[in-house]
Amino acid sequence: MAKSKIVITSAIAVGFVGITYVVLKYKIRSRKAEDILKNLDINIVTTKVQCDEVVNELQRRSTLHQAIGFDCEWVTINGNRQPIALLQLSTFNGFCGLFRLNLIKEVPLSLKELLENKNIYKVGVAPVDDAKYLIQDYSIHVKSTLDVRHIVELTGHTTGGLATLANTYLGIVLDKNWRIRCSDWAAEELTERQIHYAATDAYVAIRIFVDIINTYHRNFWFCLWSGNSETHWSKIHDLCSKYADVGYKVKNIKGSHKENKKSKDKTITKKYSHSPRSRPLYHNCFMEAPDGEVLCTCDTKKAKWYLDNKLATLIKDDPLTIRLAFEPAGRSVGEVGRYYTLVKENKCVVCGAKDSYIRKNVVPREYRKYFPDVMKEHSCHDVVLLCRSCHQKSNMLDRGVRTSLAIQCDAPIAELGVRYIEDSAAKKLRSAARALLYESKKNKLPEQRVKELEKIVLEHYPEEDKVTDDILQEAANIDYRHEKTDYESHGSKVVNYYIENESLLRLEEIWREHFLKSMSPMYMPELWSVKHNEERLRVRFNEGHTKQPEDCDDLQEEVRQLEEKLKEKHNELFQIQRNTYRKKSCLPKKRDEPFVRPQKIVVSNSVETLKRNLELMSMLTGMEVQSYVLDDHCCIVYHMQHPSETYVKHGLRIDMTSDGNVVTKSSLPVGFSIKAVMEDFDNVMMPECLCAVRKALVAYYDRLGQFESLKKLLSIEAELFKILDGSHVEISFNAKSHVDEEDEQINITLILNYRVYDIRPKTYCFKEIDLPEGVADILRQQCSVFKRKPLHKAFKEAFIDGIGTYKLVRQLGPRKSEEQLKSKPKRFRPNKHNYNNDDTFQPEDCSDQGEDVAEE
Repeated sequence: MAKSKIVITSAIAVGFVGITYVVLKYKIRSRKAEDILKNLDINIVTTKVQCDEVVNELQRRSTLHQAIGFDCEWVTINGNRQPIALLQLSTFNGFCGLFRLNLIKEVPLSLKELLENKNIYKVGVAPVDDAKYLIQDYSIHVKSTLDVRHIVELTGHTTGGLATLANTYLGIVLDKNWRIRCSDWAAEELTERQIHYAATDAYVAIRIFVDIINTYHRNFWFCLWSGNSETHWSKIHDLCSKYADVGYKVKNIKGSHKENKKSKDKTITKKYSHSPRSRPLYHNCFMEAPDGEVLCTCDTKKAKWYLDNKLATLIKDDPLTIRLAFEPAGRSVGEVGRYYTLVKENKCVVCGAKDSYIRKNVVPREYRKYFPDVMKEHSCHDVVLLCRSCHQKSNMLDRGVRTSLAIQCDAPIAELGVRYIEDSAAKKLRSAARALLYESKKNKLPEQRVKELEKIVLEHYPEEDKVTDDILQEAANIDYRHEKTDYESHGSKVVNYYIENESLLRLEEIWREHFLKSMSPMYMPELWSVKHNEERLRVRFNEGHTKQPEDCDDLQEEVRQLEEKLKEKHNELFQIQRNTYRKKSCLPKKRDEPFVRPQKIVVSNSVETLKRNLELMSMLTGMEVQSYVLDDHCCIVYHMQHPSETYVKHGLRIDMTSDGNVVTKSSLPVGFSIKAVMEDFDNVMMPECLCAVRKALVAYYDRLGQFESLKKLLSIEAELFKILDGSHVEISFNAKSHVDEEDEQINITLILNYRVYDIRPKTYCFKEIDLPEGVADILRQQCSVFKRKPLHKAFKEAFIDGIGTYKLVRQLGPRKSEEQLKSKPKRFRPNKHNYNNDDTFQPEDCSDQGEDVAEE
């Protein structure tokens, strides 16, 4: 009896202790959850200044964990998603930034740099989707997004949504009521409930991430890391890098419920569309030309095809090498050709994995299929191997470039429904036919339903009285979608845009640079180049595989006309901008306002204002600007430094009359019409005018320097140059063809036309009066170098050292002494010191005296 009482008492005590433990554990957990949310430091950001401060604090507090919580909120109207209104970022210690992007409008650079920093993980649930929307709405390419469910799964725990994870790991019950989730996030003022909900979502994500990583580190089998509690964070990239920017796929929960087997979620069970290769891509068989030169590598199947058709002979078996029995159309030329002769490894070019790999088109096929054949045929340069995870990551990162191209080229990435028009009647017919064809045979349809479906089918076949299998087969395969006649795909629009505005080579370079930058591949094939096709096409052109189109002249004429129209539009735009600037900076004058002769005061209102403007202009233009004012006129002086003289002055005289202030004299270089830019003294003082004057003078002296260098380079008795108006140069010299020695010498007059601001000629031509027929076209190709190099270097390359048809027959100038070689002429620079402060300046006293602007 006593023993039974002891047993009962012990059982009661154990039960009481157990209940007490559970209650205390629940209270402690609840208190911990409350303490976690009390530590939140929420900062709402609506201005650029606030943004910079909060971003700096986020970066400082995320140094240890190298991660921040990340989430976004937006508004949906009538099923259409609006631009992201709120961006939430949080650190582990509870510092939260709520960035109201709808109020900030333009995303500050500091926030953009934080989101695009690949060394800081943006942790959340489905952050890849939020990153995709940020690209579409604000052109922000978020890098290193990390779905926390990857890390949860890594530790062997059950995953779920953010609310489930928060309750499991932190004991926090998140407010996931649909009213708060679907509330107005673009409202002028957010409610307290909205603010708390948004901050909690970002904070809970980073909190779960840190707790799981710390737990993972404490496991005894985790032997890769060692040290104190903070040491493993320095190696966080080793664990998380493979999950960066990779979407998480929800997996089926194991169970034996038949209902789950019958109704599988399409998004859950969808397999990755790219299957790993079952065979190696590179067999590294060698193909040789008849003389034994290696042409390229190929696979075993192609090599055997040549052997079976007696187009090649077997040289050796290991490695398999064949020699062609005919002369190939092209050979391996330069590094471009040598790329195709190199042995390539069957492994992932990013991580080096060799167990499984998938072909990756660096330039996606949706663009490449619209390229001309010459850029596609016999080229495997942009096909590389990636393992499955790297392939998935690369495809996710490609979205950013596709979105950028869509915006740039006005080529929206259309969904399937936009491309096709659905015929609802045909769709209904096909569904009915398929149900009768497949389901009725399994006796799964009620008799009444069968009659309804047969009625639908017979409505489309009025000549038939009975539904037969032939009718059902025909109706089941009917196409209910029709492609729009005016539809143009995203890829086609992008390709056409680059054909018209830039070049397809540039489009290729964009994708190649993106692949190298986003994936940082470690094992790229040797000689793989961003500019591969450009070099390849140059080789093919030299070999004669590409021809100049017959309508090239017509196209060039059309381009010239378009350039002229564009130039006119630019001039119109310049006048509009100048007039707009003038209206803002100068008060309008009334027509009936009498003119008052200024006494030591100009239209700029006061001498003090003039002085301040002069100081500002000196800083903007980088050259000294002075002026003086008399009763009826004023003068502006620019002080310059020139190689031939210590200092050079250029000036303008502005007469103040009843009709306004007009530039009447100018010592600027002949040909620079200052009158076309400004009309009165106030306009002279505008930054746009002084910067234009400085730019024109710099170009003018640069052209003079090139002229002097060419005179020293060549020794020709007659005058070599004739400068007409500062923008027109004629060079006369004798040349002879080195191809045909029987040809006589010809006199060539090369005409170079410069615009005011050009240091290279805009156009060049020849006086064709004394030239034999066809020579002018040859010379035009030979002189293309004048648009790329200084005058003396271009002339030397084109007519002395180059490989052109015609060469100079005169001798070079005298050889320079060592002292002359050491003393290089100084380039033109704005003068900053020791200018002559001459208050009695007159434009006539300036160097490089030109014609009066009024006479122009």
